[in-house]
Amino acid sequence: MNALEYNTALAKLLRRLKRDLGATAVRQDYRGTGSQKAYRQIFVTFPDFSIDLWLKENRVGLGGVLTRLGSLAKGERAPEEMYEAIRAALRTALDSVEKAA
Repeated sequence: MNALEYNTALAKLLRRLKRDLGATAVRQDYRGTGSQKAYRQIFVTFPDFSIDLWLKENRVGLGGVLTRLGSLAKGERAPEEMYEAIRAALRTALDSVEKAA
């Protein structure tokens, strides 16, 4: 599976964040062109914070413009496994925000 197909599959899986974590919105903003055709920027909005996820060729950036949580290397993970890693990282972030409130 090439990077474009991988990120397309992962972007579709990220819609589950509404059901799994209570996100109020999951929408795609930037979609790469040319040599960056595989890149995607997905905005995820929760009641208490928002984050942008950058789907790149070899990694997923958790945050960027709005919040920074680091990044996850794709390695040999399937899109479903990467989704679970993203969900776990966002769950940890949500728990931190809830404790701070």
